[in-house]
Amino acid sequence: MPVRSRHRRPTRPAATAGALLLAALLGLAACDTPVEQAEAHYRRALALLAEGDGTRAALEFRNVLRIDDGHAAARLAYAGLLRDRGDPGAALDQLTRLVEVDPKNLAGQRELATLALEVGDLDTAAVAAAEATAIDPSDPEARAVKATLDFRKGGAARAAAVAMAEAVVAEAPGSVPAQMVLVADRLAAGAPAAALARIDAALVHAPGDEGLHLARLATLDVLGDDAGTGAELARMAGLFPDNAAVRAALVDWHLGRDDPDAAEAVLRQAAGDGEAGGDPAPALTLVRFLNEVRGPAAARTELDRLAAAAADPTPFARARAALDFAAGDTGAAIAAMRRLVAEAPASDAGRDLEAGLAGMLAETGAVAEAGTLLETVLAADRDHVGALKLRARLALDADRPEAAVQDLRAALAQAPGDAGALTLMALAYERQGARELAGEQLARAVEASDRAPAESLRYAAFLMQEDRAGPAEAVVVDALRRAPEDPELLAMLGEIHLARRDWARAGQVAALLAAAEDPAAQAAGAGIETRRLAGEGRGDATLALLEARAGDGSDAAALAALVRARVAAGDAAGARDDLDRVLARDPENPAARLLLAGLDAAAGDAAAAEAGYRALVAEAPGFPPAWAAWAGFLAATGRGAAAAAALDQGLAANPGEPELMVARAGIAEAAGDRDGAIALYEALYTRDPGDPVVANNLASLIAATRADPESLERAFGIARRLRGSEVPPFQDTYGWILHLRGDSAQALDYLGPAAAALPGNAEVQFHRAEAEFALERWEAAKASYDRALAAAAAGSPLPAAETARSRLAAIAATPAPSHSATHGQDTDPKAKSGSH
Repeated sequence: MPVRSRHRRPTRPAATAGALLLAALLGLAACDTPVEQAEAHYRRALALLAEGDGTRAALEFRNVLRIDDGHAAARLAYAGLLRDRGDPGAALDQLTRLVEVDPKNLAGQRELATLALEVGDLDTAAVAAAEATAIDPSDPEARAVKATLDFRKGGAARAAAVAMAEAVVAEAPGSVPAQMVLVADRLAAGAPAAALARIDAALVHAPGDEGLHLARLATLDVLGDDAGTGAELARMAGLFPDNAAVRAALVDWHLGRDDPDAAEAVLRQAAGDGEAGGDPAPALTLVRFLNEVRGPAAARTELDRLAAAAADPTPFARARAALDFAAGDTGAAIAAMRRLVAEAPASDAGRDLEAGLAGMLAETGAVAEAGTLLETVLAADRDHVGALKLRARLALDADRPEAAVQDLRAALAQAPGDAGALTLMALAYERQGARELAGEQLARAVEASDRAPAESLRYAAFLMQEDRAGPAEAVVVDALRRAPEDPELLAMLGEIHLARRDWARAGQVAALLAAAEDPAAQAAGAGIETRRLAGEGRGDATLALLEARAGDGSDAAALAALVRARVAAGDAAGARDDLDRVLARDPENPAARLLLAGLDAAAGDAAAAEAGYRALVAEAPGFPPAWAAWAGFLAATGRGAAAAAALDQGLAANPGEPELMVARAGIAEAAGDRDGAIALYEALYTRDPGDPVVANNLASLIAATRADPESLERAFGIARRLRGSEVPPFQDTYGWILHLRGDSAQALDYLGPAAAALPGNAEVQFHRAEAEFALERWEAAKASYDRALAAAAAGSPLPAAETARSRLAAIAATPAPSHSATHGQDTDPKAKSGSH
């Protein structure tokens, strides 16, 4: 059922409030006994509440309760204040304490039952409602809560709950919980029109209840009344001007009807003129809208106008700097932030600016200066959430997940619902190899963000990595209820259906994506549909769809998929015909030319392939895949030095291109230049320390190349995220590093599965053998060394082949059963691997 809105308690007129306040002040001065003092603080609290000063009223209520813990009226009023200020947890604590001290307090039990129901604490609500009805069986509000709880039970209890709610409404038609029971009953019966009539009748008695309006909005949606939905959203925007979610829904409604002007008008009305004293949040929401819908120029113009009109232009100047930074004008943005920081006083707002500047500096590589600025912020406020989060991110980038966890715990202590901090915590746990803890934090981030798309996608991807497609689907479906047209959520749902081989539902998702206006969404839908048809074994339909997608060759991915499908079906000639048709229309098409050279190479026509690759890299040097394929061709034909030179040329034309850097590192490693390969992976890792493949390769190379303790610890720090992985190369890397650190027994938990999965990889077999040798498992070690040498003889690289042979000789010379004399010559796994 929709959450019931909070009811504000009536305040006295201002003149009466002033008289009360004066009387309370005079009375307080004359008090002698604790009871009199408590009562005077209570009267002062009520007067301050009437004046609208909730902050000082709260202080006075606490003074009352410090003197007289059993002052029921003060505790009840204080709970109401906390509830109205948006802190239901604290209000619930106060009400719980009230009924503990005075269990027969009807108002306390009734308020506790109502609030517990609102926050979803059904057990507490049930107990309090039972107590309230026991005190006064006729109390309408207590009966309404009981009816709500009974309705949830279903069965016979539901019918009785509806009867009780009807009786309550007859006595007290303004009882929102009772009205909600009757609305839910009509909806459950499949009668949304009757539910709408019931809501409208209830609104006559409680026209300002937000929960009833939300129920009306949901019911109109069920009825498919689009115009009614828009009208209700407009009505709610007027009734609840502080509800940003309602305003956002109204904006989306207008945008869904291709009316950006009306959407902008809604936001402008909420933003006002950006003059002094107002909340800048609505104006900044308008700026974000303008940036997304009208473009950055319109957003900048609006920010300049707002800054000129505002008494404090800082929020708008900061937003302008952020806009410039996102647009790539990082120098101007950082300069603007430096000016704001220099002009800001030492305050929370000033520290926010310093943290924002530190974030920009970190993004542009000035990590040391960013770190210094963060330390300044945290020295003044050790609980600054933004600074703690940024320092944690920098710690993660530096492979210090423990430090990140410490900072994030401090941040979450201040802001337990910060989805960004929870996501960073998940990443920190993942870097430590604690995937279960990482998953828990990702789930919390989804809840904290109210199932926002980004957090939901992140958690769903994590669950898919764990082969938990069912829970992943539930996460995505929940998110789609809030963002039903989000293309990324729909694409993820399609991927999940494909993974579960649920071809029918995958087709439904593909159709939804195909109907979207976004070309990227359409492409995702076509990709899902192609894989669905292939999964169903409908080869002809798959080819037909790929042909339609490939079209004139503008969709390079579709063209490549078509060529692969033709070749897989044994129709290389058909693939060539497809490419010839594309090239006849567009002779310069780089994707088609690249695929054609690949077909020539696969057909054994090395001369044609080489000519094609050479011409392509000469004429399209800014097309990285061509350089990668050309280098791969050269390496495959035994020209490693030429391949390295080609990649160097490609990187000169495409600086920092990851695909080419990875290929160049592979060439360097194959040529024995492991230091050169490490340097390339270090650059990639600095750019994206979250890439598991880069992390694996870097850790593996460091462990294989450098034997000093510091390097080994660095490799372990990078590789810890691989703990628990079921990817064989990752298992080999992590297991080998464990062995080098002296934990050969645990290493075998990873090296064994890796070796079983990669029987033709000589180095992986050697790693397993070394761990077995260290544990004196002679027969197993001998078998593993034999497999390593056999794989090496078949062409798999094994730099430590001589070490493997010497180990076999040592095993052969070792007498059974203890083998201690021979093994004692070389017991340190690190020493044994030194020749590797």
